[in-house]
Formats: sequence, C-alpha cells, structure tokens
Amino acid sequence: MSEATPCERDQLLGSQPPEFRTYPLTTDEYDTDASNPLAWIGGTSPIAAGVGFVGNGYDAKLVGDLPVWAQSAGAPVSIHAICKVTEIPTDWREVLASVTTSAVDYPKLELAAAVTGGNPHVQIRAHKSGSTVVVKWLNHINWRFEFRFPTRSGEPTPVPQALCWLDADRLLISGDVDNTKHTRMHLVDTSTGEYVGRCVSSTYKHINSLHVDPDGGVWGVCSVGGYDKRKRFDLAASFAAGELTENGDWNTGDVPTSSLAFATVGGVEYVLLSQYATSGTPRCYVFLRSQMVGPVNKADCVRFFRIGILVQDLVQRASDGLLYLSRNGQINSYDLAAILAGPDDVAPPAVATYSPATKMVEGIDFDPVTDRCWLSTEGMNAVGDFRSHCAVWSSDLSGAEENSYLVDFTGTEIQIRVNGRLMVDAWLHTPQQTPTKLAIGASPSSPAGVTGFLSGGIVRSVALKNGPFTQTELDALV
Repeated sequence: MSEATPCERDQLLGSQPPEFRTYPLTTDEYDTDASNPLAWIGGTSPIAAGVGFVGNGYDAKLVGDLPVWAQSAGAPVSIHAICKVTEIPTDWREVLASVTTSAVDYPKLELAAAVTGGNPHVQIRAHKSGSTVVVKWLNHINWRFEFRFPTRSGEPTPVPQALCWLDADRLLISGDVDNTKHTRMHLVDTSTGEYVGRCVSSTYKHINSLHVDPDGGVWGVCSVGGYDKRKRFDLAASFAAGELTENGDWNTGDVPTSSLAFATVGGVEYVLLSQYATSGTPRCYVFLRSQMVGPVNKADCVRFFRIGILVQDLVQRASDGLLYLSRNGQINSYDLAAILAGPDDVAPPAVATYSPATKMVEGIDFDPVTDRCWLSTEGMNAVGDFRSHCAVWSSDLSGAEENSYLVDFTGTEIQIRVNGRLMVDAWLHTPQQTPTKLAIGASPSSPAGVTGFLSGGIVRSVALKNGPFTQTELDALV
C-alpha cells in the first residue's frame, strides 16, 4: 500500500501454464514461452530494454492474437498490466492495453488514458452493446492509488477527510460517516497495509484537518456541539477504548478556522489557522506556537494573508520549507518565509500549482521518509459520488506515476485492483463481442480505418488468464 510496497509481480518465472499468457516487455515482444510474439509497427521496436513498451503517441504499437481460451465474449478473463502515462492524451482516448476485437473497436477489457474535464487519467473501458462502451475512471496519471477508505458492512460509504503521518510507517486518517453524524478514525501501518487502530466518535465530528506538533501531539479541527474546535487527541487512549478522546484544547476566539498546521521558519515555531470559504476573502492566520498556552484572537496573530477560496488543508513540507495548500481542484505551494517577512493581508503568488488526484481533495501531508505527497479525497467530482475515489493517494509531484492494474471479469461483473488494493467491485457487465486481439499502445487496425488512439505511455508488462488470478498465482509473478 505504501510507495515502498512492490507492485504485483509482472511476469511468470519459467514456463507458463496453458491458461496464462504473459508478456514481460522488458527485453522483447515475446511472451515468457518465447512462442507468441506480438507484432510491432513503426521504424524501430517500441521495446526499451529494462523499461518496457514505450509509446510515442504516433506509431508505436504491439498487436497479437489472443489465445483460444480468451476468445470468448462471456467467459471469465483477467488482465494485469503495469503502466505509466508519460504524455497527456490528445485523442479522446489512448490505449494502454486492450483485450479487444480486430475488425471494429469493441474492447472486452481495456486500460486507456483519457482527459475528462481537463484531468488526464487512466480508465477501464468495456464494450457493452451497439456503440455503448462503459467507462470507469481510475487514477489521475500523476497520482498513485493507495487504498480506499475502509467501509464496514451495512454502513454508508465513509467520506475521507483528514490524514497525517505520525512516523515512518504509521498514517492517521479520518472520515465522516452518514453525512457527518459521526467520525471514524483509522491508524494504518503502511509497511504492511494493516489497519492497526480504529476509533469512532459522535462528539468530535467532521475532523477535516489533522497534523502533528513538534512535540508529537496530534491536533485536529473538528465540530463539537455545532462549534468549530481545535482539539489535541489522545490516540493511545482512543484506540485502546475504540472511542475518540482528547487531551488538550486551544481556544482561538474569533479566528475563523477550518484547518490547522505547524511550521518552522528560521528556527521559530508557528501554528497556522486557515479558513475555508466558497466566496469572499478567506485568510490564513499565523501565530507563534508558544501562544497555544492560552486563548488567542485575530488581533494576536503575527501575520495574516489571503489564501483564496476552497482551501481544505495545509502543511509545510520539510524538504523545501514551502507551504502547501490543498483546495478543490488544485494544490498550491507558497514561500512561507517570504509571507512571514512581508506585509499583512496580501495574496502571495503561488510558487507552483499541481493537479490533485481528484477534484474533491481534502487532507494533505508528506511522508517523513520518502517526501511523497499524500492526499485524501472525498469523491471524484462530488462528495461521496464514487466509493473508488473516497480514497488515499500519493505522488512525488514530479509527473507521471506508475500503477499496477489487475482487472478481473468474472463472467458477470468486473473487479479492479490497483497496486494490489481493491478499487472497484461489483461492476455488473455483459460483453457482447468476441475478442480476438491483445493490443498494447493502440487499438488494432481495422478495415473501417481504426488505426489510431496511440498512447504516450510505458507498459512494463501484460499478463492474461482465463479467470481471476489467485493469490498463489500472483505470488508466482515477479
């Protein structure tokens, strides 16, 4: 689940059984039996040694015949591929790996890159009937899927809110359940993927910001009795009892606050309180951390500045000292040192702007070891719209991220796991067309002239099986 966890292994060791076909794509276009090559087009082979298939967006493509056992419209089939989209798609969709037909473009299962609403992403596509192709949006191309927020049987889908790193392996996440009627908090060991702590509360609701102070105390902004409060939580007691409890409180008077974070600039420790608003001129108020010993008001701050609307959370990144703000639709970084040295009530320019994992970004923090940015999202385009996107993501904020995709068609439904974690389940589907081709980098040529949709991406491997992979079979992949 963490970025240190290896992707599901991508090629079989030795000879593959008859129900498998695996293309490592790290040395040539052959499968692991060296007997079923994929045909490539273009002037040179699109295989880069040690890298995989490299799509150039105009003439790199691999196409081959499917094994007989995969040439069925309704039979189970699974496809596993490790992909990275290195160029923003320019066509309405660009193929990464597809189990599809040859004469017309009717994929049974297809991983593709596309742009929707200005956001480049990977999607799963499956032809249904006529001209209808059903689509599920998976990940933004610059983000790695980590895990969905855990859901208990019979309860509404929790809506993720805050997250923060406690140390090298432990991630704290919170979520609203049943329209903010209560809060659920989990402690995740990212080295193993295990949930090692859980507590709930109907007192501390809508915890939309969590961060750790320099002494190790965990502070959050939440609603108590209908009022916004700043609370320090006792995690040991909370996880032991299963009920969230506090061991500290800070009265911030007339300071409008939805998020709280800590920062150190020039050896001086600060605490920042930011305001969420959908209009007007929301601000961030900066106090000395030493002021947390007593109540404060806006007049007591050492600096305040304008932050713009829709800010959900903020955090200082240790590696560059910049202040990062997560807001609906984007992430911005700011020069905090310059802000503190400047005048009050100005709108500082952003140092950089990044696209978040989804429009509905919430909490933000940085892994203290890898320096990767981690986000929680409460949906894709609206609060709670897709369970798959009530999730946690990570990125190094430098560009394309590799993800491992395992797509199972069971005969009646599609299930999707990304990086070994369940993302989409119980997606009912009844394909109508019989696939005959495996295509990588583009859809196969056809008499109707469908020859394009070539991707700018890297596909490290593709594996097929005539049904879902078992865990033992996945463990046999390298």
